[in-house]
Amino acid sequence: MRRATIALTILLTVICLTACDNSIVYNNYQHANTEGWEKNKALEFGIDSLKESGTYALTLKLRISDIYPFQNLHIVVDQTVFPSRQTINDTITCHVTDRRGNMLGHGVTIYQFDLPLRKHFYLHGDSIHVKVRHNMKREILPGINDVGIQLKKNAE
Repeated sequence: MRRATIALTILLTVICLTACDNSIVYNNYQHANTEGWEKNKALEFGIDSLKESGTYALTLKLRISDIYPFQNLHIVVDQTVFPSRQTINDTITCHVTDRRGNMLGHGVTIYQFDLPLRKHFYLHGDSIHVKVRHNMKREILPGINDVGIQLKKNAE
């Protein structure tokens, strides 16, 4: 009985220590209208003043429903870094389904996609304004539930 208690305590300690990721400095989603995300409607995210300089990885996170009508999704991500007003532009393609129409993300009816963008060095005190919009030919795009941004400090 005592061994089981010790083993359980060790297991719970390991879970608690690995459950939190202190390197994530920003993680936020915005809801896109599932019935149709308008091409000219950019979703905007504001990342407050960074506490330390370093290399950070930005990840685009998408939640897409099974009503999405295409195999791929083209997304434009524009970042403006303040106070320098430096701009960083990325265009990324998310492969949503395979050739047979099977969803490639993780999920059942809503599928999660995590798309890493390029890493960038930011200075202490930098704030980042991020705009995300789709770049598809169709003006109104159904099936995109949520769009998120995660900023994570890289271990150097």
